[in-house]
Amino acid sequence: MEKNPPTNSQILRVAVISDSHLEDPSEWFSTLYGRHLAEADVLLHCGDITGWQVLHFLDAHPRFHAVAGNMDTHLYHAGLPGKLELELNGLRVGIAHGWGFGYELAREVVASFGPGFDLVFFGHTHIYECTRFGNTTALNPGSCRAPRGGTEPSFALVTLGPERSLAVERIVLPRKW
Repeated sequence: MEKNPPTNSQILRVAVISDSHLEDPSEWFSTLYGRHLAEADVLLHCGDITGWQVLHFLDAHPRFHAVAGNMDTHLYHAGLPGKLELELNGLRVGIAHGWGFGYELAREVVASFGPGFDLVFFGHTHIYECTRFGNTTALNPGSCRAPRGGTEPSFALVTLGPERSLAVERIVLPRKW
């Protein structure tokens, strides 16, 4: 997954998903991709993809990047990184899956990247969260397929604009289309 996303000052739409936990791209997942993810300028997956076929399906996106989650050990050993750093529209971005079960996970993931990151995307809890730690926005898009804690399936659409501006939108998904 070494594709380089654009680093210009144009508006950039970034779709962020996590915890899909699928062996094959189901009809539901294919619909999600077609309706929401395919047109994103950049597509990020924060781990627990689970299936090779889903990884290959998403890799067809021209600017797809992913990290391995705790359920992706076979993908990790095949070269999917545990953490990833990118520059998107002049912003320093970190991507990781996450670990453990504490309510401080966002803070821990941000700290694991060190100082100087504008955005850190993560997953693992299956629960949407968007929090600021100093100058860093930490975003967990929730699980697009298997939410926890009474939440709905979701992903995030992040719009990165000129002059380092950003807007985050949580997209709640139907359980079936």
